[in-house]
Amino acid sequence: MPPLSHQIGVVDSIVLATTEGAPRAAAYRVQAVWKGPAASAPVGRVLVLDLAMHQLLGYQPANGQQVVLFLMKEGARPLRPLEVLPVTDGSILYSPHDPSVQEKLTVAQLKARVAAAAP
Repeated sequence: MPPLSHQIGVVDSIVLATTEGAPRAAAYRVQAVWKGPAASAPVGRVLVLDLAMHQLLGYQPANGQQVVLFLMKEGARPLRPLEVLPVTDGSILYSPHDPSVQEKLTVAQLKARVAAAAP
């Protein structure tokens, strides 16, 4: 698993979103855009993402839960989630399965890291 700073640098968009319709038909309503063009995932837009790989790794959508989504755009394809970081008690845990790069941050700390990495 790459370090968090690498993932922040390579993704096209990073958004804070709220989970809706979980667990069966989870979608994500964008609350804030931290990185990338707002047009790709504008505030208020509902994103329907394929999270099958993330679910195999243990992520379970929870209705009303905030998540930080690291999104990639591949040509004309829809946005693809590279990272799905659930917010629990105001914090996120990056890389829960790899202690060598694992980081626990508050939402504000992650937002500041994203802002600091902006060109």
